[in-house]
Amino acid sequence: MKLNHDLIRDLLLAIEEISNGHTNFDIEYLAQEHLPQYGVEEVEYHNRQLAQAGLIKVANKNSQYVIDLTWNGHQYIASIREQSVWNNTKKLVQPFGVVTLDLIKDVATKFVAKSLGIE
Repeated sequence: MKLNHDLIRDLLLAIEEISNGHTNFDIEYLAQEHLPQYGVEEVEYHNRQLAQAGLIKVANKNSQYVIDLTWNGHQYIASIREQSVWNNTKKLVQPFGVVTLDLIKDVATKFVAKSLGIE
């Protein structure tokens, strides 16, 4: 399955919204209640990938129970939170096909820096 970067963003935003930092919640619940535009299987797959990437904390290695975003997860979502930054980032990286999460974060961070007049 290919990574869906829109789903990754939506999933991280949903986890951030509902997490209290210590309560486990089932990824199937998250998929059905907060991400109904995606299939449960697709959300579960992306959940596993985000856990492997160190962006989310799960109950255990093979768990479908999410606890919270990690520090890196918070940093990643902060870089792409704003819809205009996300849209510009997607537009810029789209011609390259599959891109890494790190590249997306770097591109989005440059958009934010430019808009602040830092770059």
